[in-house]
Amino acid sequence: MVRSFSRRMMHDWEVVAAIILVAPRSVATAAPGAGVFDVTAFGADPSGKADATAAIQAALCAAAAFAKASEAARVPPGGVELIATPVVLFPGGIYTVSSVLNISRADGYDRDVGRRSWAAGKVQAVLQGAGLATIVQSSPGTQILFSDQAWRLTISGLKLVGGGDQLVLGNNNTDKGAIRILDCEFNGATGVAIRNMGPSCDQPGCPVPSLVGSFSTQLVVRDCVFAFCDQALVSWSDWGVLADSWVTTSPNMTDKAAIENHGRLKVSNILGVPENPPKQCPPNSTKQRWCVRGINKCKAGGGSALAL
Repeated sequence: MVRSFSRRMMHDWEVVAAIILVAPRSVATAAPGAGVFDVTAFGADPSGKADATAAIQAALCAAAAFAKASEAARVPPGGVELIATPVVLFPGGIYTVSSVLNISRADGYDRDVGRRSWAAGKVQAVLQGAGLATIVQSSPGTQILFSDQAWRLTISGLKLVGGGDQLVLGNNNTDKGAIRILDCEFNGATGVAIRNMGPSCDQPGCPVPSLVGSFSTQLVVRDCVFAFCDQALVSWSDWGVLADSWVTTSPNMTDKAAIENHGRLKVSNILGVPENPPKQCPPNSTKQRWCVRGINKCKAGGGSALAL
């Protein structure tokens, strides 16, 4: 294969000056007992031969119900929220799905006002893969994991293959939000590997966005691999970190950036390979870029975004 440009290393893209207090990073682990939901116990086939969509969805719903039941332990209003963090465990294997897996809680719909109530449906959970835990989307262009109530959510050790957008996660500008994607691999997404949700309107002619966006959420993506995805990350968080990861762009990506930022994003220690179509003429006519500036401009060394 002939590449029209060489490998480039990206490091220390920063935004405005900030003070960052970071607790030591740890990978979530699961132990037997209450609060651990093994998808194979719900019937998910780890051989990849049978459709595991319904079984995995059942495990996600059971975890959400467990977290909701724990809310009775909250201290009085004005105090600390005490919500259990269930673990949804994916033992090593291949899990084939044919539709989107929804991590959002069913009780997020407020019947009194006839619309969704995100405060009533905050999702706090850990999705943990063990060994070669791989989710394969068999329906082209379909999302794999979705949540518009992702509040304090960790996804670790999973490999995602195929589909359109692979992770679509966000909330309605919920305070104290934290989404962490650790040690995951993203392969062959025709859309975005990780889409952090921004403002959207799901009602025709609605005067204000139905979903304000994930601004009050810290997004951390670390130790991940992105291979042949149309885009690696689209972020709307007020503060995000993408670090210690590998990006190989898709040869089908046209006039886009591998990383699209609409908030504040620190990118560090990223190594990658641009995959332009072979024998492209003129060089890089697809206008692939590593990063595009958003509302708050990225900085790369002297100031401008690095372009492929």
